[in-house]
This record gives sequence, C-alpha cells and structure tokens, in this order.
Amino acid sequence: MVRLGQLEFLFDLSSDIGEQTNLIDLKPDVAADLRRAYDAWARETRAPLWPPKNIAKVPVELPGIGNRVIDTAI
Repeated sequence: MVRLGQLEFLFDLSSDIGEQTNLIDLKPDVAADLRRAYDAWARETRAPLWPPKNIAKVPVELPGIGNRVIDTAI
C-alpha cells in the first residue's frame, strides 16, 4: 500500500508492475491489514533526528487520480 497525503493506493505488483489498477476499494481487508501493520511499526519508530530541511513541491500525474502536487525531500 502507498499513501500520498490522504490518498491511498494498493497494487498487485505480481500482475500490475506498472501500478495502473488501484485495488484499495476492491480489497478492503488487505488494505486494513496493511494499515494495522504500518501503524504498529510507526508506534515503535521514533521521529527522524534530522528531518529534511529542503522540501520541494513536485507536480505528479497519478494514474486514475490526475495531477497532484506532493512534498518531496531534496
């Protein structure tokens, strides 16, 4: 699963290496399991000691979503 802000994506890379089909709505049980696993990992992980200082706003074209601007550390 991939998160970009509030957007979530779930792809089956064994059959969709180009990440063209978002399965997030078709496989809610898999998405929920991945969210739980990520949240458990995040609770045990401390914040970066040196957060990035240089953040760039990068325009991207997301398949099935359209144009978005995301924050990227440079």
